[in-house]
Amino acid sequence: MKMKTEIKKTIQSLDRFLITTHINPEGDAIGSQLFICRMLKKMGKRCKMLNCDPVPPNLNFLPGADKIGLYRGGNVDIDKFDAFIILDCADAERLGALGRFVSSARKTINIDHHPSNSMFADLNWIDPSASSVGEMAYALMEHCGVKPDYGLSLLAYVAIVTDTGSFRHSNTTFVTHKTASALLKNGIKPDQVYSRLYENNSLSRLQITGIGFSNLKIEDSIIWSQIRPDDLKRTGAAEDELEGFIDMLKTVQNIKVAIVFQEQAGGIIKVSFRSKDKKIDVDKIASVFGGGGHKMASGCKIKGSLDTVKVKVLTEVKKNLKKD
Repeated sequence: MKMKTEIKKTIQSLDRFLITTHINPEGDAIGSQLFICRMLKKMGKRCKMLNCDPVPPNLNFLPGADKIGLYRGGNVDIDKFDAFIILDCADAERLGALGRFVSSARKTINIDHHPSNSMFADLNWIDPSASSVGEMAYALMEHCGVKPDYGLSLLAYVAIVTDTGSFRHSNTTFVTHKTASALLKNGIKPDQVYSRLYENNSLSRLQITGIGFSNLKIEDSIIWSQIRPDDLKRTGAAEDELEGFIDMLKTVQNIKVAIVFQEQAGGIIKVSFRSKDKKIDVDKIASVFGGGGHKMASGCKIKGSLDTVKVKVLTEVKKNLKKD
């Protein structure tokens, strides 16, 4: 409450804000970013949104999504802004190229729910008990005395739904459902939101998912798959079309950990983890390789060949399974 109040006072005392989120943004990142910007405008503030990566296609329906700028390098006149607000980002490195402006900003505000957050800003409001930054943003809105309109409600709802897996994940709490209940009172239709988020698949998304399924392997209680650049090229799929694939793997019976290895340019392997067992902390596993996230969902990027990285990661996961 103390930090939330401090952020409220800071927002009220300033005028111009730059708002960003992590690279490869998903529903909570984009939903929260749009929410905070819309809230600030309702408070009479001026704000600009800027990210290193584009808005995923399934989120383009969100109000204000077309106003998010895409950073293509070069200088950002950070002195024009009274504060730099960073959302859903455990450390400055996760901002990509925009991370270099953190140290030169007049004031930095870090709002996040990752337990591994490095507290890199001037003001750090970190709540690992929150289901999503969207849930935190809604609480901040109430604390600031802003009345939610339909747009704010939709943005918060999408942020919460996407980060809780439609209220399926263990990060879903009483507060989550209480917040969602308040949002529904403002006219949100869950069936319509679900359809916009998850029932607009492209053919390329289905095709790349099919390749992912054809590459499945199971070792002990670990299920894993891999995707190569040629797979994306052959199907015409974008990287963000793999979003949600790993959660499908987690549904296989008798599995404790799901992993997806995605080969990227420059000899980088993106590794995504999901845990099905609360005793297996994939945040700790990812941290071994310089990554992080949450106890049940995390990720990292490792430089090396796909085969070498697979061996290293699977060895680490198996080591953790033996502790169970």
